[in-house]
Amino acid sequence: MRSLIAALLLTPTVVGTQAIEEITFTVYEPAMGQEWREMGSIESESTYRVDIGGELQEESTSSLSEFEMSFSITRVDGSELRELTVHYVLDRTTTQVRDGSGQLEVSALEGNTYLVGLSSGPPAVHRPDGTAPPQAEVDLVVDSLAHLAKPRRLSEYLASLGPVGVGATITLPPSIVRDAWSSDLFLAEEVILKLDRIIVSAGDSVGVFDAAMRLANPPGSPVSIDARVRGTMWVHGKGGRIIKSRLVGPIMLDGEWGDDPRIRIEGNGLVESAHEITEGPEASRR
Repeated sequence: MRSLIAALLLTPTVVGTQAIEEITFTVYEPAMGQEWREMGSIESESTYRVDIGGELQEESTSSLSEFEMSFSITRVDGSELRELTVHYVLDRTTTQVRDGSGQLEVSALEGNTYLVGLSSGPPAVHRPDGTAPPQAEVDLVVDSLAHLAKPRRLSEYLASLGPVGVGATITLPPSIVRDAWSSDLFLAEEVILKLDRIIVSAGDSVGVFDAAMRLANPPGSPVSIDARVRGTMWVHGKGGRIIKSRLVGPIMLDGEWGDDPRIRIEGNGLVESAHEITEGPEASRR
């Protein structure tokens, strides 16, 4: 789920004056040489109370995670994506606490390029020269590309709906939600889309959806997370790909762990995410 940037670069061009009332999605078909870029961010602010063995502390933090990746498909098998090259242009997180101190964490992936093989098992990750990167980098790459391991599931589901009219509500199946949005940061549990309008961009129809999403903590996390975000998603009719999104909403934190000392945390805040895809040779040029 990374998956996210505040800049909204897509400016739709509406053809004609008559409103488009229906859109029919097609199944995503990967192609040799296809190139695109994904960029995004997750920004959060939270205030929380921590009880450490009876000592109560109150703190507030802000966090900004940003990423930008460029992709190029290097192998397909019929309609299945089998191999791609990914370059991590940007992958970093900045945190700041109440006293003004901050910390910048730059991912080990930033600036690196990897060749990723996709099949029925876990993605196979190598450097462009064929050597194996450290396992820590492999794990990060696999997590960041989880949504690409099954790239057709969302588009296949949308295509199965046939024509979708303005005003229609779509509740996505839980398995598709987990595949498309879950990551090491959040586990997506529910996505509801309501088609607000249809626009035309570069000659193709795009569905503009009012979106509601519920996020929780990943399995094994000691802190319970409940985030309910709302916003807008732009879904390309050709291929059923989400080409842009912007979501914002409240987040609640609650957790308890450890024995000596026992630690308890509770708090609340706001989370905002944005994500965008641009396609074509210019998108992956670096």
